[in-house]
Amino acid sequence: MRLLEHEAKTILRTRGLEARRGILFRQPADIEQALLSIPFPAMVKAQVPVGGRGRAGVVIRVEEAQAAREAVTRLLMARVKGHPVEAVLLEAVVPIRQELFLGVMYDTLEKQAVLLASPAGGMDVESLTRQFPRALVRHP
Repeated sequence: MRLLEHEAKTILRTRGLEARRGILFRQPADIEQALLSIPFPAMVKAQVPVGGRGRAGVVIRVEEAQAAREAVTRLLMARVKGHPVEAVLLEAVVPIRQELFLGVMYDTLEKQAVLLASPAGGMDVESLTRQFPRALVRHP
């Protein structure tokens, strides 16, 4: 099962964990009302079941409402690694002290879920863990 970012955050919240709450769009026209409640700067994020969204240019920082309108409209017409963008998440920017990486995957060889964690995060976490394998903790 692949979860989209907004789905994973909903699951985290239902389990009592804190996760940034944004506004999900499926149509460009839906953004007008939301612009009244989102502070800027904000992030516009295509919801597709693939990694590397930042490098693919579908996670966009916007500084004001007009840029958000344009980004939402453009992303809802985009395809990312063969997947059409059917929804876009708009969230306020969060000041970050440190980025971490936490993920869960299903290991088909081991036939079990594996928790992945690293004290490094961000767009280059995969290359960091290739270079320094011990930087990524795998826990069945």
